[in-house]
Amino acid sequence: MISEGQNISSETILPRIPELFVDEKLGNYLVLNPLGPWWFVGSKIHADFVRLCDGKRSLRDIFESLSPQYKGVTDENLIQITKSLLDENFFTATEKSQIRPLSIVFFNITKRCNLSCPYCYYDSASSQSKEHENELDSDVWIKLSNDIAKINPRAKIIVSGGEPLIRPDAIDIIEGISRNNLEIKLITNATLFTSDIISRLSKIDKFSIQVSIDSIIPEENAKTRGPGNLEKALKAVQDIRDAAIDVEISATITQINLKSIRQFRQFCNKNSIKFRSSIFMLSGERSKRNAQWLELSSDDYLDASTYCLENFDNKTTMGHPMVPGERRYGCGAGYGQIDISPDGSVLPCSHLNDPALYFGNIQTSNIEQLAEVGYKRYSYIDVDGMDPCSSSKCPMRYFCGGGCRANSLHNYGTTHHIPKNCSELKQIYLKGLWVSVLGSSFLAETDR
Repeated sequence: MISEGQNISSETILPRIPELFVDEKLGNYLVLNPLGPWWFVGSKIHADFVRLCDGKRSLRDIFESLSPQYKGVTDENLIQITKSLLDENFFTATEKSQIRPLSIVFFNITKRCNLSCPYCYYDSASSQSKEHENELDSDVWIKLSNDIAKINPRAKIIVSGGEPLIRPDAIDIIEGISRNNLEIKLITNATLFTSDIISRLSKIDKFSIQVSIDSIIPEENAKTRGPGNLEKALKAVQDIRDAAIDVEISATITQINLKSIRQFRQFCNKNSIKFRSSIFMLSGERSKRNAQWLELSSDDYLDASTYCLENFDNKTTMGHPMVPGERRYGCGAGYGQIDISPDGSVLPCSHLNDPALYFGNIQTSNIEQLAEVGYKRYSYIDVDGMDPCSSSKCPMRYFCGGGCRANSLHNYGTTHHIPKNCSELKQIYLKGLWVSVLGSSFLAETDR
């Protein structure tokens, strides 16, 4: 068996890859070791070579098996292939990495909102609601950020709601958080910005804004975000950019905007505006009531996901990195990521918003204690402990991490069920592997 520093020769024996996965398209072969995960695209001889590595055969044995089929192949060819694969750690199973506690913390500082989007995961209340009577004071949010920074100085705070800017003290809260040198993102519908708000936000370091807009077509955007709000939001985006604040537009893909989403992305690219999108999912009672005219069919789900791959980035396209050597076991809901409600209640995730899943309140327990409780309660959200992902040895499981537990909860009533669209997700992650090597143009060739 090969050992570190050993010279490669025809007597070298390479280990067997227990869950080797091979996919062929247009004469190209994607070869994947899911336990890395490590992958490459090569020709048929590369795939056959790795298949023959079994911990018993030497390179000479493999050469003798391959040479009748591949005229002209030499011992030296196989030695060079071996060196390349070893340089990329292709035969290595990586160790499980630990998720840092409180890596992402949502500060949902209000449930009130001036819009009423039909898919709102938070079931926001009207701006005239008395919900504000239960909202934590600004100094409580700021102190909470102090405590988080002591536990994880690299934590990211996402200020959201509702519409956070409905609170007159929202900017005070953000400024207070920033004194801990934490990364901050504000999620907003961008209809309530003023020049003073933008001026104050422009002075904050490690700060960005995510603006929710669903379509560049006014009639489509109005169906989910209300009439007249597209113009307001786009003007705010321009004002934010003029103030040199990092900003991106985020669209939720539904039946309404699926056919125009590429047009929206082109608009953003043309104007050098960052753009992201996510696909509608059940989360909250309002989204369930409106699912019939919002939720995508299986075919449309595939189309929407394929669209995302057209501008592939291995760090962001799938909502999390697809990086060689990094296994994804889950999202860390409940300890790596938590959600704080306006009244201080703690949820494992913004979309796991059933009160039965709450695990405390920051007004009665400190955040370190709550993170420990969250870990004990939700660390089972791990693909290695989930069937059929683990028992079937699904080759995509360390990319999807078993899928979204909230998706399972809202569709099937339990977080233990595999998510809806599991088969589509497998196809999309497989396409993502191809695109990560050969580029998005390969999609068009294979989809003809």
